Amino acid sequence: MIRKQALGTSQEEMYERVMYARNRQPGAKPAVVGGKPITEELAIELRVTAFGTASCPPRGEWIHTPLIMRPSDQPLAYGLAAPRNGTRSLLAGLQAHIIKWLLFDSRPMTKDNKSVDPPDSYLRPNEDRQEEALWRACSEVIWRCAGGYNNQTDAKAIVALPTTNVYVQHSSAYYQDGITEMLHLFEFKSLEDLQIFLKRYLYLFQSEDGSGSLLLLYACILSRGCENIKKDLDGKLTYLVSTQVEGSLNVTTLLLSGRATPYLHNGVQYVGDEDHYAMPQFGVLSRSSVGLLVWYGNDDNNTKDISKQYPGSRLKTPALPIWV
Repeated sequence: MIRKQALGTSQEEMYERVMYARNRQPGAKPAVVGGKPITEELAIELRVTAFGTASCPPRGEWIHTPLIMRPSDQPLAYGLAAPRNGTRSLLAGLQAHIIKWLLFDSRPMTKDNKSVDPPDSYLRPNEDRQEEALWRACSEVIWRCAGGYNNQTDAKAIVALPTTNVYVQHSSAYYQDGITEMLHLFEFKSLEDLQIFLKRYLYLFQSEDGSGSLLLLYACILSRGCENIKKDLDGKLTYLVSTQVEGSLNVTTLLLSGRATPYLHNGVQYVGDEDHYAMPQFGVLSRSSVGLLVWYGNDDNNTKDISKQYPGSRLKTPALPIWV
């Protein structure tokens, strides 16, 4: 059993589908071509949904935290480098999916369902397997946010990548951050197309001192939809990323379940009292492939504080023995 501690309106006309070559020369860094430039309206909506405001820039850690694996020739080669800052809630969710792919999804099997590789090699990936684990994990969380694992026939993933052009000017309503105003948006209606795209442009997520974490966060928000993110938060927050030291729990639940729910219970609970109508609180609607455990410290007399969120069985007993 592996327990991974936490490291802490329709706009279809805006996008176009672009096909990319499946193979490229090793070491090549293709320029971002195609897609649709971001508009000022969408840039403001994206920043407000993520950080609560567009009139001041995001915290610096979101601009300067790439998605980088630890050296393949050292211990913990399966791990992401995760600075102790607000991006850790996102990196924790992504890390769990990386481990999931390395342990369960990537192993070649014999005809009698036995692994070809020895068990001690599963979490010792070389550089090629590290890169594949990274783009496959990113694809999985983005596709889940798009509804691709919920038998949704209209699932649509959206990824935004930076270019060298600036499309939104600095103003009182929008403060430039060096990334958001330079984005091109790409739409995908199949997981395979999404994987091909992310494999091609993975270097943009990995660039040292780059914005890989922010690009992944934006892809999850755009794929889920800004309005849906706000509905998920249910008024507990008006934006996704909280100011907690090691990030927001809502970011983790977005990556694990595809919904930015602040509630960890199973299904729907109706909460009210004699003075108010019972209102639905939408928790975890299906069993997750990766679980979530929460530790609040030592609870006196083993009693539960009703103000704290405790995971339901769909998070405590996931489909696979991996937890954030």
